[in-house]
Amino acid sequence: MKRITIFMLLVVLCATSCSNQRRANHLKEDIFHCIALVEDDEGETVYNCGVRWTGPYGVTLDEKGHYFKKGDHVSKKRAKKLVYKHLQEHVYPFLKYVERDLKDREIIAVCLFIYNVGGEVFSGHSLDGSVCGHPSKFLDAINRGDKPEDIVNKMTLYRRSGKKRANGLLKRHWVVGAIYLGFIPVEDVLTFRPKQFYTTKNFGNYYVLDSHQNFKQDSQKCYFLRYDETTKKTFYRMNVAKGKQESVADII
Repeated sequence: MKRITIFMLLVVLCATSCSNQRRANHLKEDIFHCIALVEDDEGETVYNCGVRWTGPYGVTLDEKGHYFKKGDHVSKKRAKKLVYKHLQEHVYPFLKYVERDLKDREIIAVCLFIYNVGGEVFSGHSLDGSVCGHPSKFLDAINRGDKPEDIVNKMTLYRRSGKKRANGLLKRHWVVGAIYLGFIPVEDVLTFRPKQFYTTKNFGNYYVLDSHQNFKQDSQKCYFLRYDETTKKTFYRMNVAKGKQESVADII
């Protein structure tokens, strides 16, 4: 009887992971639009993001899996194909470690997180399935079925680049969390100015701060993302393209 129960559990988990991966593939256009928001196109000559030479939409690998070099040119059309290739080969496969069915907006947000930090960090597994570390607290919270607001806060544990806190990464987590929670409908992403949300210097627009303007933290050192009505309205006011300002729809 015990063996049958374990077998049925494995069947359910497999069906769930396959469902999430299938849905992700159907959502690839929406995922791409969100990537364009957080990455921009930055022109067709690769630029140094501080870690890699990077093309439009954050692509760093060519069709053969080689990193771009200084001076390389990547058209937006080519970059879009490379984004889809990367999603198919290096993002969707890690959704198999999610043990429950996700809503479409949650799948999009999880894919954005993996696109940024890598599937290995997200899952604790290499692409070949071998264990290479511990699952992220973000994944653990998803699989436990924690409150959605608590789940997105777990992303804030991943806030360092090298040995320094990466403020841009923290701002990006707010956007990904807003998509996960449904506060930013995917159709609205097309109306935003690419990467504009990084420019704010006031972290109170994204996080709960104490009286000394320091980040409030929970017992696991997670920061608290802010999604009250004032914060959400402020985000739209500061990021929706107006007049001749370039929007995500203009760069895809």
